[in-house]
Amino acid sequence: MIKRNERSAISILLADSNPAICTAFSLLLTHKLDAQVIGVAGDWDSLVSQCTDLRPGLLLLEWHLPGFQGKEALKRLYSNFPGLKVLVMGIQLEDRQSAMDAAADGFIHKADSPDRVIGSLLPYLDIREKMV
Repeated sequence: MIKRNERSAISILLADSNPAICTAFSLLLTHKLDAQVIGVAGDWDSLVSQCTDLRPGLLLLEWHLPGFQGKEALKRLYSNFPGLKVLVMGIQLEDRQSAMDAAADGFIHKADSPDRVIGSLLPYLDIREKMV
């Protein structure tokens, strides 16, 4: 049996223009994964401001966030915030390919089941597990 006994406190910033999506992901992260959501951004300017102020370790980024300019903006995030991991969230099939072409760390389909979303997030949450 594997028991989670220690979690690294990776800080997560959610960036999505839909408040319902932010609420759903925040609840999933905090209640199911005991993760630390440190902020929510609804547009590009807010995202950059919060990344500067809060220095998250993980960013969940809507591919069509207002003001976000795709590949070039992603390059700027990686350049300005070394060590930041970016998981792109999208609903359209072509969003995954565009995100991966832009060198995103991963992709989460917004319509995925909670279990599938959790599975996509686990590698980025730095969860240490111990056999008991």
